[in-house]
Amino acid sequence: MPASISTSPVNSETTRLARLIAYLRGAGSGLLRTPVTAGKVTASTPATASVIVAAGDWVNGSSIYSWAAAAAGPFAAPTGGSAGDLRRKDTVQFTIGSGVNVLTGTDDPAPSAPAVSANSIKLAEIHCRTGMTTVKDADDAANGFVVDSRVFV
Repeated sequence: MPASISTSPVNSETTRLARLIAYLRGAGSGLLRTPVTAGKVTASTPATASVIVAAGDWVNGSSIYSWAAAAAGPFAAPTGGSAGDLRRKDTVQFTIGSGVNVLTGTDDPAPSAPAVSANSIKLAEIHCRTGMTTVKDADDAANGFVVDSRVFV
């Protein structure tokens, strides 16, 4: 499902108040922690090689960008190494103008995640293992897993 982007107010009084406070503080750049799951990337249920990104609000200077919940993936298993080897790190990000998207890393014995694109905020890394069939919320030494990268204001 595609992400939606808006700068219009949300009906929730709590969210509007949090946005106003962040704006008045000159909050810099980060996610509003309202709710605490804002922008959180989690494994899909039932478990697949895709993830779900929760709706969120990103304060970037004096602007606020919002998106609806979205799916990302599927994440393919790396081809190098032995089964269970951590061989690639992918970046899940929100980008102004295009929504939630994934930057695929390079297969490598010592992988690093791709840098975040311009006009984007990093939400998570997906650590991908050779032979993986699903992405999980925690490392089980066999499948891919989510590493939270959110920054809050």
